[in-house]
Amino acid sequence: MFNKKSSSGKSRNYLGVIALLFIGAVFGSVLVSSFGYVRPALADVQIGRKTPPIINQDPQVTNFNDSFVETAAKVTPSIVQITVISRADNSKNPHQGFDFFFPFQPDVPRERQGGGSGVIISDDGYILTNNHVVENATEVTVGLLDRTKYE
Repeated sequence: MFNKKSSSGKSRNYLGVIALLFIGAVFGSVLVSSFGYVRPALADVQIGRKTPPIINQDPQVTNFNDSFVETAAKVTPSIVQITVISRADNSKNPHQGFDFFFPFQPDVPRERQGGGSGVIISDDGYILTNNHVVENATEVTVGLLDRTKYE
């Protein structure tokens, strides 16, 4: 009435699975190894078409490109990186509603670090930046292109 599978049938299934895994491992290692079964040219696929550089370019385009590069080279030293540290608002408690699980959480002020960019607009060091970069900042560090830092 009930057909019991013999233990030899189960072991045959296990041997089949093991043989299949072994064959897959051998096949995979041959594919990714350097046995020479895979042609190296398959890895050197170039996407897109090869086009020669434009030799006879319009002089106006060349002048515009040169002036753009020249302007960027002149302006880049005036760009600064601004790093700020501010106190986080503790009124937004992440454990609110879970006081039973976190009963004794101190109101430790937390620091937040942020950053932005700015531009030096005068010889005496005035920097123009967005308000949200420096708003509520307790510490401001300004980094220049030559890696000089000012606090």
